[in-house]
Amino acid sequence: MERSRSTHSVVGPAPGSKREWALLVYRIPSHPTRLRAQIWRKLRRCGAVYLQQSVCLLPATSELTENLLWLAEEIEGMRGGATGFRGLCLSPRAEGRLVGQFRAATGAECARLAREAEALRRRAKRLKALDDVEAAEDALKRLRTAFLRLKARTHFPDPAEGRVEAALDAARLALESTGRRVATRRG
Repeated sequence: MERSRSTHSVVGPAPGSKREWALLVYRIPSHPTRLRAQIWRKLRRCGAVYLQQSVCLLPATSELTENLLWLAEEIEGMRGGATGFRGLCLSPRAEGRLVGQFRAATGAECARLAREAEALRRRAKRLKALDDVEAAEDALKRLRTAFLRLKARTHFPDPAEGRVEAALDAARLALESTGRRVATRRG
């Protein structure tokens, strides 16, 4: 008989693992499609990571676990099915990969926000009309709001968050400078 070469036990959590996870496995009828999109948006707002289609994961805080329970009830109300689980990872490597998935999702969105803030900073220097400055300030507010929402659903901070904050601050300073220049010309 051949022995298993596994280096970790399948009976319990990984040694030293203290992080508990909440898992939601669900099924939603394919029509109407808006129901799927509605659940996807709500899970995204919670900061869930998908392990595969209709299987998502969150750190098992009391608030997030409660959110998953509410979503499970909502899914069942859509004539779907949902089951929630709570548990620990079986290997430190798997847990590291899960944390990496959360950070990658955050990092990708941070990169997009930083690019948009940098583009806004460059555009701010070329603005000549007060209406254009005000429109750019509104765009900056939307970017800052998107960043605050991202931080609210981020469970494992990413170093890219600092780059977004710096890019947003640089855009704000450029817009303030441009606003003063444009107002002085008008006056």
